Amino acid sequence: MNPPTRLFVDPPQPAQPPEVLEPGALVLRGFALDQAADLLRAVGQVAAQAPLRHLVTPGGLGMSVAMTNCGALGWVSDRSGYRYDPIDPDSGQPWPAMPARLRQLAGDAAQAAGYPGFVPDACLVNRYAPGTRLSLHQDRDEGNYAHPIVSVSLGIAAMFLWGGAQRADKARRMALMHGDVVVWAARRGCVFMACCPCPMAPPADGRAPYQPHVSQGGLRAGATAPGFATMAAMTPPPTAPARAPRYWLMKSEPDECSIDDALAAPGATVPWTGVRNYQARNFMRDDMQVGDGVLFYHSSCAEPGIAGIARVASGTRPDPTQFDPASPYHDPKSPPEQPRWLLLDVQALRKTRLLPLPELRSHPELADLRVLQKGSRLSITPVDAAHWHRIVALLGEG
Repeated sequence: MNPPTRLFVDPPQPAQPPEVLEPGALVLRGFALDQAADLLRAVGQVAAQAPLRHLVTPGGLGMSVAMTNCGALGWVSDRSGYRYDPIDPDSGQPWPAMPARLRQLAGDAAQAAGYPGFVPDACLVNRYAPGTRLSLHQDRDEGNYAHPIVSVSLGIAAMFLWGGAQRADKARRMALMHGDVVVWAARRGCVFMACCPCPMAPPADGRAPYQPHVSQGGLRAGATAPGFATMAAMTPPPTAPARAPRYWLMKSEPDECSIDDALAAPGATVPWTGVRNYQARNFMRDDMQVGDGVLFYHSSCAEPGIAGIARVASGTRPDPTQFDPASPYHDPKSPPEQPRWLLLDVQALRKTRLLPLPELRSHPELADLRVLQKGSRLSITPVDAAHWHRIVALLGEG
């Protein structure tokens, strides 16, 4: 994404004294003007590595705003919910590193607004085209209220709505121009905010149409297509996993769901239904996190073995098959108000050569692998990092 030669129709606004929205919330007019070209280039580099995409809400609706991320975490949305994830679900790889220019700007703006020492580590990139909008919403993914939220606008003007704690509260309409920066305390993310629709054509008087601007939780940065750009930089969410990714072996009978079936599913993601062992359920509930690596293992078949690489793609939720009398996994003793069994989503990343059980047993360094232990029948077992990396190498993936 190359920066356009003409980003806006409205003239850029020179730096002005801070505008107070309310205590702890400031508009820094023109704060990013002198860095705008560099910021656009930096965002273009991010989008080249992790292309912009239209996410899907948990309700199955497509978002009109295109998004991507950079930094240690990225904000994503799909049918399993809203969350921060260290892995780009489209590529299965970590998000691109945050460009130093974006990190520095967020820190400088926070310092100028009275929030010293702010160091962002997650960055959301947004692109708004004519006709897109973001309706009133609250940002509740950030729980670390010790940090500010920084939002930067690039390109033609945006009309941003700043509301109250209730949806019915009157919202303040605020025009954000090219180079403007808004900084507010993260706790204010619980107010309702919105972006007015971007008109399909400029007004009759020749002024530029308003470009919608969005700031959603975490440390983020956003950019639009040539001619339109918005950027928001925000605080690291508390929901970020504090530990390194873990690794798991998950068994699936290929006549029910093979690695090919998983790859062919929407988003290459399948719900891991049918877990009816308490220890395996507890692994899912208590230990597995989004982004953990998965060895996709074909079991109860002519040639059992590892058939692919996957990742944990969601947190847990009740497994609906426990309530279905027609399902082989029906559990009449599990009441809907207190479900006994859970599932999570698994995203297949790639099919590998089959690594069969006898070959796994032939490597002494894998002797402690849980699936090789006598009497091991668990459908989900933890895998040590050393075992994971050795298996990945044997698969030709390392």
